[in-house]
Amino acid sequence: MSSVVGIIYNATRPGATEAAADCRQFLMAQGCEVIRFNEFSGIQQFPVLTNEDLPSAPPADFYVVFGGDGTILYAARCMVPHQTPLLGVNMGTLGFMSEAGRTDWEEAILAAIRGECRIEERLMLEAHVDRGGEVVGHFTVLNDFVVAKGSFARLIDLTLFVEDYEVTTLAADGLIVGTPTGSTAYSLSAGGPIVAPDVSAILVTPICPHSLSARPLVVSSEHRVTILVRPRHESGIALTADGQLGLPLLSGDRITIAASPYKARFLRRSGHDFYRILRDKLQWGYSAYPTGDVTAHDPGSTP
Repeated sequence: MSSVVGIIYNATRPGATEAAADCRQFLMAQGCEVIRFNEFSGIQQFPVLTNEDLPSAPPADFYVVFGGDGTILYAARCMVPHQTPLLGVNMGTLGFMSEAGRTDWEEAILAAIRGECRIEERLMLEAHVDRGGEVVGHFTVLNDFVVAKGSFARLIDLTLFVEDYEVTTLAADGLIVGTPTGSTAYSLSAGGPIVAPDVSAILVTPICPHSLSARPLVVSSEHRVTILVRPRHESGIALTADGQLGLPLLSGDRITIAASPYKARFLRRSGHDFYRILRDKLQWGYSAYPTGDVTAHDPGSTP
């Protein structure tokens, strides 16, 4: 039985449109039915209010995604509710979530068609925005939700709840609530921890808090996290979902975030390793000493 394979590409990435066309011909030569689902062209501008503003991808055996990490985030949201596996081909800069690059995507696709890839599942989060008893926004993300100030350089007040417990009220530039996948994104820049993608947890990372003790928090993915927007300077405050969807917020809005029932699913070949990618692409723990040299340096010796 032939495979049904979809293609998503980012038309703004050099070479992505051409690669998608080549991929279509390659898949047809393998006897696959091909769906060219959608063209991704960057950030969705405000106001984009709900998941319903996103197209839902038709069912397929898997989708090949040509673009950067942002394109993969977009594709993962489009896979809800089918949870179709994705095979990312990096046409961008970092390509942290991609499985293949410009030179080996044919090899990766053949492995997927032959059933030689494993499926890696990633936690997704969903959020509902309550305004005076009415839900005004509903989002699903793979990376993170960010509640942050607008263009004026002044702090906002946010109250954080875990389940029904009031944890704290922060004066800060904002809060990031993310997944382990998102721990290497905006949260990393704000001083949050790196969390392996198979850990089931929700990360809460303050952005520039006016406090010496406000540290990042990791909670169980079985708990819900709520952010209450306090009255201070409400102008310009917004909720951003995966850096691509957004909703302007008002004083009194409640953003309730919890694990989504849906997972993002990725096709991985043998040899794919999160820790190797962490070192190679983010230079985590980079050392001047040769890789594999575990001999402790003698402080008394010459470097």
